[in-house]
Formats: sequence, C-alpha cells, structure tokens
Amino acid sequence: MWQFHHFSIFNKIIIIIILILSGYALTQSLFISYQISEDFLVQKDRILTDKKNEITEKMNMVYKLAMQIYQQKSKIENIERVYHEKLKSIIEIVNNSLEYQYNTLKKEGVADAIIQERLKDYLRHLRYEGDTGYIFTYNLQGVIISHADTSLENQYFLDKKDATGKYFAREFMEIAKSPATEGLSHYHWRKLGQEEPQLKVSYIKLFKPYQWVIGTGVYVEDWLPPLKLEIAKLITFYKYDIGNTKNNYFFVLDEQGITVSNGGFPDLNDKSVINFQDSQGVFFVQDMIRTAKESLEKNGFVSYIWPHPTTHKELYKLTYVQWFEPFRWVIATGIYLNDLGIEEIQLELEQKTYNIIQRIILSGTVFLVLGIFMSVSLVKMMTKPLILARNAAEEIAKGHFSQEVPYAAQDEIGQLVTTLNFMSKQLQLSFDKLNDKNKELIALNQEKNEFLGIAAHDLKNPLSGFLGLADLILDVDGNITKEELLDYAKLLQTGSSNMFQLITNLLDVNVIESGKININLQQIEPPQLIAEIIQNYTERANRKNIIIHFDIQSDSHILTDAQIARQILDNLISNAIKYSPLGKNIYIRLYQTETNICCGIQDEGFGLSEADQQKLFIKFTRLATKPTGDEHSTGLGLFIVKKLADAIKAHVRCYSELGHGTTFTVEFSKKLPVQAQQIVG
Repeated sequence: MWQFHHFSIFNKIIIIIILILSGYALTQSLFISYQISEDFLVQKDRILTDKKNEITEKMNMVYKLAMQIYQQKSKIENIERVYHEKLKSIIEIVNNSLEYQYNTLKKEGVADAIIQERLKDYLRHLRYEGDTGYIFTYNLQGVIISHADTSLENQYFLDKKDATGKYFAREFMEIAKSPATEGLSHYHWRKLGQEEPQLKVSYIKLFKPYQWVIGTGVYVEDWLPPLKLEIAKLITFYKYDIGNTKNNYFFVLDEQGITVSNGGFPDLNDKSVINFQDSQGVFFVQDMIRTAKESLEKNGFVSYIWPHPTTHKELYKLTYVQWFEPFRWVIATGIYLNDLGIEEIQLELEQKTYNIIQRIILSGTVFLVLGIFMSVSLVKMMTKPLILARNAAEEIAKGHFSQEVPYAAQDEIGQLVTTLNFMSKQLQLSFDKLNDKNKELIALNQEKNEFLGIAAHDLKNPLSGFLGLADLILDVDGNITKEELLDYAKLLQTGSSNMFQLITNLLDVNVIESGKININLQQIEPPQLIAEIIQNYTERANRKNIIIHFDIQSDSHILTDAQIARQILDNLISNAIKYSPLGKNIYIRLYQTETNICCGIQDEGFGLSEADQQKLFIKFTRLATKPTGDEHSTGLGLFIVKKLADAIKAHVRCYSELGHGTTFTVEFSKKLPVQAQQIVG
C-alpha cells in the first residue's frame, strides 16, 4: 500500500491533476448522460402527450358523429317515417281481409252479431313477425273489443293516460274520425308479457262496416338493434394514420365485455373478451370498461400489451376509451408505443452521448499533458510563499505582530499563510482588547468617583443641616418653644426624607445594574393602583395648589409586577408635581389600544428642550428644568423608571415641547411578557 505523503511535491501534484481531470471527465460524462436521459424523457412525454391529443381528437370526432346519428335516427318523427308504409300496408291487408270476410258472411246471411264475433276472434289471434306483431281493436266509444291480451277486452280507455300523461285512446278516435280515417300515433304501452311501458308507434284505421278502430304498431326498442349495428359499423369502418401506424382502427365493447365490432380484429366480433389478460396478467378489458363507465369524465387511457395487427408481435399499446351512454358501449382506439418513433429517438440520443463522452476524454488527455508541463512551474511558485511565511514567523516571534504574508491561493500553503496571518491579527486584536479594557476600567473608575462625589455631596448637605440644628438646640439650653421645636423637626424630616430617597435610589440602581430584579406576576387593576398613588400625593399637590385630573377610559386588568408598576407610576406622578408651577393642572389618562394598556401623565410645566430629551433616561443627569418648589432631585428617578419598565417589557415615552409642558406615557402590554413567562415557567 503506497503512502501518498512520502511522495515528492511534484509527484503529488501530478497525481492530483490526474485524479482531478479523471474525476472531471467522469462527472461530466455522468452529467451529460443524465441530462440526455432527462431530454429523452421530456421528448417521450411530449410525443405521448401529442399523440394522446391526436387520439382524443379522433375519438371526439367519431363520438360526436355516432351521437349525432343516434339522436337523429332515434327521433320519433324518423321512426314514424321509416315504419309508416310498413304499418300502413299491414293495416290495409287486415282491413281488406276484414271486408272480404264481412261481405262473404253477409251474402251467406249470417247474423251481424255472429259476424262481429268471428271477426273479433280473427283479429285477436292474428300475428306477424314471429308472433311479436298483433292487431288491437277499439269501438268509437273507446272500449277495447279485441286484443292479443284478452284481459284488456271490454275495458274503457278514453280516460286512461300513458306514462307521459297522454290520452292515447282519444287520439285513436280522432284519427279514425278524421277525413282520412287513418294515420300514425305514438304513445307508451307495455309489451306482451312485460310490465314496463315502452315507446310505441302505431298505425290506426277505421273499419267502416262496424265503425271499429283497428291498429297495429312497433316498439321503438325493436328499432335499436339495426341502429346499433349501423352505428357500430360506422365507428369501426373509420381508419386513420398516427405515428408509424397505418389504418389505425376503432373497436366497440358492450358493458358485459362482448365485442360489438372490431375494426382491427373482426374475428373477435360478438365474442366475450371480458376475461382477456395480457402477458403481464392485466385484465385490460375490465380496466377499459371500468375507466369508461366509472370515471368522472367517462373516458381515459388504458395501457396493456396486445398483438400488432401487421407484425403480430405483442407490444405495449395505449388505448383511449369513451363511454357511449345511449347503448352503454365502450368505444376505443389506441396506438402502439413502438410506432411513435420513441426507440429511434433513444438510439439517436445514446449515439449523441457516446460522441460527447469521446470528446470529453480527448480534451481531458490534452489538459493532462498541459497540467504536467505546468506542474514544474507550479512547484517553483510554491516555494516563494513558504520562504515569506518563515520570515514572517521569525518577526512575530520578536514581538512584531503586524506581519502579513501576501498569498491569495487557497491550497495547503495558502491555508498555512492564512493561519499565520490570522494568528498575527489575533495577537494584535488581543493587545487592542487589553487597551480597550483599560479604557473601560478608567471610565468605570471615573463613574465610581462621580457616583461617590454625588452621593457624598447629596448626603453632606442634610447631615450638615442636622449638625447645625443640633448645635442650635444645644445652645438654647432648653429654652426653646414648641413651635420652634416643630419647625426643627420638620427640617429634620425633610432632610431625612431626601437622604432616604437618595439611598433608596442608589440601592435600586445597584439592584438594576446587577440584574437581580425579581418579577412577581399578578393581576392588578390599574385604576385602583393609580388612584392610590394620587391619594398619596394629594397633600403635596395641594401645597402647590395643583389639581390632578384622572380620566379612566379603560378598566382592563393587566398581568405584571404590582410593585414595579407602582414604582414606575409613583415616580412619574411625583415628577409631574415636582416640576409643575403653582396653580397648574396635571392630567392622568388611562386608556387602551389594540395591544397595550396605557397611562399618560401630562403636566403644564416648562417642558423639555431637545437636548434634555436626548439624555432624559441617563444616570445622574441634571436637566435644565428645575423643581418648582425647591424639592430634592437625585438625577436617578427616570433612569430607574426606564430600567424597571424594560424589566417588565413596558415602554416609557416622553412627549414635550419647551414652554408647553411634558407628557410621559407608560404602555403595559396586554400579553404576558417573555421574561415574565420564563420566570413563571
């Protein structure tokens, strides 16, 4: 087993080139074979589709012609015209026979009653056309006096209708009483021995000696066999050429699988083919009947194996079948797939594939020779970047990280060079990150110093005040009035409150920035919460003669942290009082949108400039607008509001114009916040 890594670079390149070109030739050959195979399938489908369309057109033409002939010749007018002379001649013969017998018996002096009975008996037993044709007789009062079915005799029929509601006996009387005393009539009447009425055409004539109405007729159903034969012959007589098939034929089956007529194999006529199977065991005749009879379109294609009419070879055949409802037939015609020229196309494409593969092999050989020639130059080109890479590595080892070896290729050497360049950049980035961290630590240290400075300043003033008050109380040596003591207590209370607020804010900032906010979800009623906060600030508002208006437009509950929501709204309402001038109004409006419950807090203060609005939620921000009643401000309140709102996925927005007051809006989502969902889960 040879080991590739022991070969020289030159030999490795030669082997790689040979493998690449061989692989290329193989994949191209496979791709072209696949593509040509796809082209063949596309052409095959196109040819089959075209031929299917041709066969369908031929079928539609023959079907329409057969239907047209059926509809034309099955009209009652045509049947009456065909049978008029025949039925008339039969009635004439019967009438002449009756007149002859009547005259003969009269001359012999036979009584009328006996003559009538003899003539009735004669008519009753008269038959023709294999005993299916018979004579019926009515009197002018509509009573049957003679009939092949003797059970009908002596019955009154003038008021009886056929299956279509026709008074047929009345029409008989009208014909007999007409000037011609004879004519045709059609109606529905049952055959002898059957119960279901069928359409019948009869010829009526008046037998004048006794004023009898005699008639005979033919059933339309008996007209169908010759009509079926005529239409079947018309269908199978039609031949057409398609593909390489000449004199392509039609054949007709009934729904029991009996061949009515076959234009290609006439020896199958009148034979049952219902159980015919092809060489693959397919009952194709049953498939034809099922496709034509049971499919929604009443037509379709069936494929099977069947002998070719000229070569007698068993070949695949594609047959189109169409259901012919009037006779419950299957009309069919098809084409042999071998006659479509598909095999010739396949052979042509195979030859084309062979020629293309030959050209690929030839061109691959040429490229192989060129590749060997170029490999020598390639080896020389490879050594140069290796030397450059070595020199760069030595410089990096000395601490000079900004080294980059120019080499664009993506081979093994290129990967080595890329790794070396990447290592150099990473080292440089590491040093840059250290510098950035140092700068960040310096900034944090400055922020810490600022934080401590602000805290010390804000705590120093009230503590100094406390010391001054203590010294003052001690200096009076107990000589202090109650009113003075209350004043000192109020000063102590105010200073303590400011210190408490500052410390609370500092602790809140610490909790927020450490990410230790605990969210406890519960259903809260915003109107009640806001009303409680307003109640807490009523005294402060009254001291500044400020009126707070609360407009409740929504009483929907929200699922959130009650304490956080209270802290947010408390801070904003407190700020509205703090920055509102004396005697102004504050408008608090609770409303809802499609997705949020909103609380808007609007004051009539001095408003905020664009510059102040940009730094509104930044920690330790000192704005141009100052509290109107010398209230204390830490510069942390809105920073805390923003962070708490973010924690519960609420939104705080500010709308302000300098000189026209400020409106803060808090939007609580109706949906459960994602962070809250995680905490609940």
